[in-house]
Amino acid sequence: MTYPREIERAEIAFKNSDFRFFDSVSRGSNYAALEAQFSNDFFVAYSKIKIYATTDTDITWGNQKNKNITIEDYDRFTAVIRKSIGDGEISLDWTLGDKLLKTDSLNVDYLISKNWPVPLYFRAHYGPLYTLSNYTRSEGFFGIGIKLYPNFDEKGAN
Repeated sequence: MTYPREIERAEIAFKNSDFRFFDSVSRGSNYAALEAQFSNDFFVAYSKIKIYATTDTDITWGNQKNKNITIEDYDRFTAVIRKSIGDGEISLDWTLGDKLLKTDSLNVDYLISKNWPVPLYFRAHYGPLYTLSNYTRSEGFFGIGIKLYPNFDEKGAN
């Protein structure tokens, strides 16, 4: 959003709480990641640190505009702990940025059963990074969904 008309439209959408507008904003950055996984008989732990090669465009709306805020301030390090409970699992997903606890976010997921035909799960989210397009906006959210990424057992295998 670098053109004056785009900047004006984003500011109007922000003032009118038109957050659907921000879902159409293309944002992203290129990065390399270093990842590690640990598992024992009790849980699986996973961590990832991102090293950004490019950065997204400046925020041009709301109280964050022109403050040189970047995705790195919100999404640098992720730690996940996953534990099986019966034939389901619970996981905690904590993300920190360069501003540490000022911009951290947390997801708590509960997968009912790994063996059901539809892998139904519940998620509670607190903090920013709920959407990539408006990642600076802190939100509390509870939802129900289908978990489509691989599930790991206690030993870390698929």
